[in-house]
Amino acid sequence: MEQEKNIDPQDQKHTQKTNEFYHMASQALGVPKDSGKRISQCILRNIVKRIHPNEAKHLISELPYELKQECSECVTGPDKSIDAEKFKSDIIKASQQENIDPEEVAKNFWSYLTGWLNEYEGEKKGETFDVLDNLPKDVKALFGHPIQ
Repeated sequence: MEQEKNIDPQDQKHTQKTNEFYHMASQALGVPKDSGKRISQCILRNIVKRIHPNEAKHLISELPYELKQECSECVTGPDKSIDAEKFKSDIIKASQQENIDPEEVAKNFWSYLTGWLNEYEGEKKGETFDVLDNLPKDVKALFGHPIQ
């Protein structure tokens, strides 16, 4: 009981925002929360590794605090070995579920992430477009965007 009184309200707020992100992502993906968390982390890590470090830092700055910490370690890109096939195989591994469609999961996650970022970015909209510009055509297509 004594420890509960010592919880920093800011830490509690960060944890709550991260949990909200994972809960909503899981709903968007139609998977249990633990799978949704692993898939979210997997996709975000791959995005951050694949894009230019400056763009990765901008994306990370818009994520909930605990995800910022998780993804900050991955800012090493652009890792051009990360393509749509890697995204798909990593999604399958992260989901730990049979019969999951990684393409549908990728599209649903991107749609969720776009909505979440637009809601929480406020006046700084456009981060998802900047990220898309830094992704190769096959990954854009995986996320449901026409190849241009």
